[in-house]
Amino acid sequence: MTTDNLESLVHRGVRRSRNIMVSVGVVGVVLFVGLAAAGKWAPDDTFGPDHVHRMRVAAVITGGILGALCLLVLVQGIRLWDPARAPVARLVLERPADIRWIYVEEIASKAYGVTVNRTRTIKIGDAAGKLHTLMTRSNDTDRALELLAARAPQARRGYDADARKAFKAVKAVKRQAA
Repeated sequence: MTTDNLESLVHRGVRRSRNIMVSVGVVGVVLFVGLAAAGKWAPDDTFGPDHVHRMRVAAVITGGILGALCLLVLVQGIRLWDPARAPVARLVLERPADIRWIYVEEIASKAYGVTVNRTRTIKIGDAAGKLHTLMTRSNDTDRALELLAARAPQARRGYDADARKAFKAVKAVKRQAA
């Protein structure tokens, strides 16, 4: 059994999210540069004689859309550079009284009907009606859930229809108040 405290588990989860976002952002920006270069500087016969102009424009537009999306992901990843400033970390560590709902989401990835990967994340609902995701390693999920339950004993645990209705009701009240 691990002896990690809740702060280290939360920071590790935030760093994991950050690393994925930054990696996707960097790869996407590199692809954008490649597509833009292919559309701008490709020789006239690269895409075939009949479709030269259309294919160049399509490559530049596709690269631009991909670049914009990946730049957005990269900026979000950079915002998580300091794990203590991440919204989920501030909620769990500074405002545990605002936690209303905690549950584990398990996603099974399958290839040809065979499960090849299971991903477990912790979902945390707050008093404002926002649902935060804490990415943890599979072997740390149960420990993090224990520590979260101890830190926020008022929070509802588990996923069922009643919990989902109660959380949606909180979101509806917040929307009507705004």
